Amino acid sequence: MVDANQPTAIGRPLDPSYPSNLFIMIFSGAGLVGFALSEFLLSGGALDSLAFGVRAGLGIFLTWALGRELDPDNPATATVSSVGIVVPIALWGTPGLLIAAWSLFILRVLNRTTGLKANLGDTLFITVLSGLLGYFISPAIAAASFFVFIADGVASNPNRRHLLTGSLLGIEGLILWLVDPPGIPGYLTSAPVLVTVFTVGLAYLWTILLGRDLESRGDNSGELLDP
Repeated sequence: MVDANQPTAIGRPLDPSYPSNLFIMIFSGAGLVGFALSEFLLSGGALDSLAFGVRAGLGIFLTWALGRELDPDNPATATVSSVGIVVPIALWGTPGLLIAAWSLFILRVLNRTTGLKANLGDTLFITVLSGLLGYFISPAIAAASFFVFIADGVASNPNRRHLLTGSLLGIEGLILWLVDPPGIPGYLTSAPVLVTVFTVGLAYLWTILLGRDLESRGDNSGELLDP
């Protein structure tokens, strides 16, 4: 039985009894320690090195989590992704953690991998996060959130409140884009990249869904994710 008063409906437990979960707990921890040590040996700043290690560990974990969302039937997808992100981190630094976290949350709204619709707290948190990132980073984030919320609002067993929050984010994204169009320098390094990454991610998800029926079940509901 699902507790209706639980603080979130999209949070997923990290049970170490599952090999994939145990792997990422060890691997992201090792990444944290390894990158912190390497940064310390290169720069000598203890606090900065520790901060870099924490960001690297979180980046590895979020990459794995995104892989699990995109292909829930195949843990190998997440494993390969988490290993593959190590080289870019070593060469170019840690990815944008807020954007990675937003991507994870928004995919959980769309996929419902817990088997549940986002509750009111989830909706408010993701709406505020999307709005802030849309304002401070790129309106592409608000626009992408608009599409996801609207899709969730008209899906089977729809979450109707997302029609409202999605519309608000869509209006925000449109206004921001009209005020500061993407062709103006500054957006060239943010909006196109975000739009491309999000489009490719959705195309990947669509390919997975078209290719076969999902066998995974919701963490909390126990029901098949594929309707």
